Amino acid sequence: MTRSWYIRLGHSTDKLTQRRMFAKPFRVKSSTITRGSDRRRVKQSIGQSFPAVSQDMLDQVLPGKASMSTINVIAHSGSTATVYVVEGEPLVFELESVLHPTVYLLWKLPNILPCVTTWSPVINKLQGGADLMLPGVVAEARGGCSLHGITKGEVCAVNVAGNRSPVGVVVALMSHEEMLSSGMKGRGFRTVHLYGDHLWEMGSKVHPPMVAMTAVNTDTESSDESCGLQHEAEAGRVQEEEEEEEEESREATSVMESNDVTVREGVSDGGRHDDDDDDGDGGGGSETALAHDQLMPKLQQLSCGGEEEVDDDPVKVMDALLMDCFLQSLKRRVTQSDLPILVSTFYKAHMMELCHSGLRLDIKKTSYKKLSKFLADMQEQGLVEVKANSKGAEIITAIHSGHPLLKTFAAPTESKALEYKHLYMPSHKMLSIFSCHGYSKSSMLELGQVREVVTDYIRSHDLVAKDNPRMVVLDPVLTDVIYKKGEELVTEVTWQEVMERVIQGMNMAHSLTTGDGKTIMRKGRLEHIALSVVRRASNKNCTLVDNLELYGIVPDEFARTMQRLAAASTTVTEVTGRAGVHQVMVQGNAVKAIAKLLQDTYGIPLQCIDGLDKIKKGSQR
Repeated sequence: MTRSWYIRLGHSTDKLTQRRMFAKPFRVKSSTITRGSDRRRVKQSIGQSFPAVSQDMLDQVLPGKASMSTINVIAHSGSTATVYVVEGEPLVFELESVLHPTVYLLWKLPNILPCVTTWSPVINKLQGGADLMLPGVVAEARGGCSLHGITKGEVCAVNVAGNRSPVGVVVALMSHEEMLSSGMKGRGFRTVHLYGDHLWEMGSKVHPPMVAMTAVNTDTESSDESCGLQHEAEAGRVQEEEEEEEEESREATSVMESNDVTVREGVSDGGRHDDDDDDGDGGGGSETALAHDQLMPKLQQLSCGGEEEVDDDPVKVMDALLMDCFLQSLKRRVTQSDLPILVSTFYKAHMMELCHSGLRLDIKKTSYKKLSKFLADMQEQGLVEVKANSKGAEIITAIHSGHPLLKTFAAPTESKALEYKHLYMPSHKMLSIFSCHGYSKSSMLELGQVREVVTDYIRSHDLVAKDNPRMVVLDPVLTDVIYKKGEELVTEVTWQEVMERVIQGMNMAHSLTTGDGKTIMRKGRLEHIALSVVRRASNKNCTLVDNLELYGIVPDEFARTMQRLAAASTTVTEVTGRAGVHQVMVQGNAVKAIAKLLQDTYGIPLQCIDGLDKIKKGSQR
């Protein structure tokens, strides 16, 4: 039976100490099982501290039969706190009488706290003990979460851009209004707990799941207000938004900048906004949107050969890309619960994100020239409804999912994110208890299986202490399993210590399940994909990519894709001294493009990629 603990740590008034108290190992002083009224009090406190948690949610994360214990723990600095752990997972912790959720609870219930979005490299700084500075916060207009309504001292979740799944807990050091008045400068949030710290290590040590930024439902009643207020500095500046879009379009890849590509299909004659109509056929009211699989070969032609090799008018191709991204956004991303949504957010966080990997959607190179004209045409066709909110900014208020274009549009299926699990292999001395269950030294077990074997051995050999069921009486076999030679032996230990020592004595392994469902199991810990930028001959930069094979990626195929997407030369070489292991080299600093390809095409989470800090500022690749 799985064990869990209710950990009682006291309270520290030292804010700096609180921020770093889980950054280093803490000491367990004592432990007791929590039952009855204490258990009900914990459940009630969670419900009161997080109003968004319903009774059904509480029953889900804290079932009636789930075990719970209390453990007194002292941090490395001597400070204390209170942590509640259920079924082996720390759920919430208490500092200065304020309850905070852990990442484990936030992965189950990501909607219970306001969320702050930052960039992946910033997380490394936070893990080192730094506070979250406001310049590191991703604005809603760039796909981040809304900061509207955040008050000083409020507990918030923090996530990485591109993944709504929280990776930590922070406390706001100023209100949303104060953040705006400061020009989004200075210390914005105090870091309390992060994925990867020692509080996280108390649990199953799983990694954050990949969750689309639109996957978490928002409150429809307040979404119109949040869309407008997050952009208070932009209120009434629709024209400026379009100028920003033009500025961003200049960051398109060199392939797209060298080809004046643009298309429109599926719009009526009235939707044509070109001043020049030399062909005389206008937009062709009978035209329909290209299916995604029909559009991709044309875009690949453009990437590889230039516009002279494309059968269609380049303007038509960009219009088709615009329509493709628009229909994909309506069919795959935006739901009724997300409405109303700011037009600029819809374009930047959804349409541009769904653009074919390696290409860049450029509204200025379409026949519409402006996003407002395109959406007006889509409203005329009956796909969406658009209006101006109280701040003067355009918002999409309705999506007509029954429209024939949406019904017949063949949207590509999104690739599943890579799934990673820690596995454990019995060492030689562990076989005395694991072989009874049919396991050998080559068996790879999940954490739950390990606990099941140990629990079964203890109960089947009647090793639970008669006078204290929290303690385990050690027999010679179990003593040999959990103690190293020369250690001082005792006759009784806690269940927790038995489990911890067994896990520590096992050999590490891991499993990877790729987006196509293929599972790879290997011994040892998983190495991250390593990106590095080095200077080679002629003092030119090159980007090196290592460990692709560990994630089931074929280096030769990856190199060919990068050659096309980055418009740069690539080479694949075998790593010296490592037979069958290859390194991919891409000309120039292509870290940004490589990371995007790994994430979008292969489903590799950013946490499994090292070297993202090498992204060149202002880089288009």
